[in-house]
Amino acid sequence: MQLPYINIRGAKGNAIEKLFWGTLPIERANTLVSYRPGYLVGRLLDAIKYQHQPQLAVELGKMMAQELIATDFFKGIDALQAIPLHPNRERKRGYNQSELIAQGISSITGLPIVHYVRRIIDNPSQTLLQHNERRANVTGIFEATFSNENAKDTNDLRKEPLHILLIDDVITTGATTKSCGLALAEAIPDLRLSVLSFAYAGTIKYGRILPVDLNLPDKEVSNLPFRESQYGQL
Repeated sequence: MQLPYINIRGAKGNAIEKLFWGTLPIERANTLVSYRPGYLVGRLLDAIKYQHQPQLAVELGKMMAQELIATDFFKGIDALQAIPLHPNRERKRGYNQSELIAQGISSITGLPIVHYVRRIIDNPSQTLLQHNERRANVTGIFEATFSNENAKDTNDLRKEPLHILLIDDVITTGATTKSCGLALAEAIPDLRLSVLSFAYAGTIKYGRILPVDLNLPDKEVSNLPFRESQYGQL
């Protein structure tokens, strides 16, 4: 499938992971593609959300897992937690697309899906909001439902801290994911979190191009500027 793949493949310290530094107990983060409204990526997500094509979400989850399965990205992760929709919105749509993406990931990795957090406020869409408005719009909208009783499938009573992979369809500023992760972190001692989304709608900055990238002497690329693209890697 011809998509604008970002190709960071879960590398430690990447631009997606940095969105959550200083906010969440983040371990790893990854996204598969850059979001382009009106292009195939946008049409895929619109078909899932508004044209009742849930099977597409499962297939996207499989693609996301297959890109990373040969890496160490899933190593040490105990369970998948989809970013929940409010029950009103889920009833209207018929499903939570992030939950279906998680099902696709689970089918490849074998990791269980848990439901340790719920959305308690049906907040307006983030689509047209500015950065500060996005953060305010998602503050306090999640509530953890975690307990030792419902944690049996992740063996939470073991000695090592629980490591949960948060699943979302699109990340822009990361505000919704942060709000969800904070609700979990407040309820689960020593929690570790990783994040995986299908698409990223923000801007990615890349450092100086290395000589090995172009097979040129260092002096020929030493003054090249940062590469920045609204659509990910060019």
